[in-house]
Amino acid sequence: GREGPHRLRMEQEAWGPGLILNRVGGTFAGVQLGAFTPVDDTTTMGRMSVWMPRRPGDSDAETARRGARYVQVQAQEVFGPTSDRPIWDHLEYLDSPAFTREESQTIGRLRKWLHQFEPAEADT
Repeated sequence: GREGPHRLRMEQEAWGPGLILNRVGGTFAGVQLGAFTPVDDTTTMGRMSVWMPRRPGDSDAETARRGARYVQVQAQEVFGPTSDRPIWDHLEYLDSPAFTREESQTIGRLRKWLHQFEPAEADT
């Protein structure tokens, strides 16, 4: 496989904050389904399933090899030595974070949408 940057197109659908479907086109065409469940205030368990299309002329073994490579690349992104994992492990929620202009348009909208799924504060 070719190393370095790859061009791809991604479409995402979410049903609440816990079920996300990604359709990916390009070099790593396929479908990913992610399911995420909060365990406690600081931990979330995630599960992913990936489907890859069979390319014309590919054998079962070649399709399985591409699927295994896709999973390997995803794992390297999350757990590899140059991953953002240390950042994610130390994230802390901020009510009013400092976003770039681009982030405020995308992440800001996502946070506003996610707000509807937060549990109501208990009356005391």
